[in-house]
Amino acid sequence: MTLSFFDEDKRFCPECAGYVRFLQSPSAAYCAECGNEVMLFSPAEMKNLRRDIKGDSGDSEYRQIHRESAG
Repeated sequence: MTLSFFDEDKRFCPECAGYVRFLQSPSAAYCAECGNEVMLFSPAEMKNLRRDIKGDSGDSEYRQIHRESAG
C-alpha cells in the first residue's frame, strides 16, 4: 500500500486555477487555500485522458487476440 504525504499530494482547484494541497473528508476533498472542492485532474488533463482512453491505446489488439482465442 502506498502512503500519501500531505505536502506532496496535490489536486486541482478550479477556484485557485492550479494544483494545491487539500484536505480529505470521507465524501470529498477541499482546497487547503480557499476551501472549495478540488478535483483529481484539471479539465484539460481530464479531456486528454478521456481522448486517450477512447482512442487506440493499443488494447484493441489485445482484445482482438482474446476474442479470437475465446471463439
